[in-house]
Amino acid sequence: ELLPNIGIYNAALDALAHEPQNWTLAFQLLRSLRSATFRPQLESYSCALRAMGPQRWQQSLALWTEMLADGIQADAIAFGAMLDVEMGSWQISLWLLKQMEEHHMRPDAVAMAAVLRSCEGKQQLQLLEM
Repeated sequence: ELLPNIGIYNAALDALAHEPQNWTLAFQLLRSLRSATFRPQLESYSCALRAMGPQRWQQSLALWTEMLADGIQADAIAFGAMLDVEMGSWQISLWLLKQMEEHHMRPDAVAMAAVLRSCEGKQQLQLLEM
């Protein structure tokens, strides 16, 4: 008998991250981790964030806040996942970029492209140059 463990949950979350139309399943699975007495890991949150997609940036921000409240330190992958979904808010994208800098992380090309997409207007691009 195969008993559930955090690795199985994370593998399922990773699979759901590739199918953004299943974002509610990813969200529910992350929630069910707690009821199964597991503690979500950084990988759990990163996969759930990737599943959210840019149309659900408010839910992503709530997950991000929850992750930090759980004492989980974000890594470059988590920041990248969050930046990728934050296209709905250029202010949050710039804030996340600043947070990466404060954590001594360099954004990769994918993260920078996500920030640039979120900064549609000239005024926001000027802020990015600072």
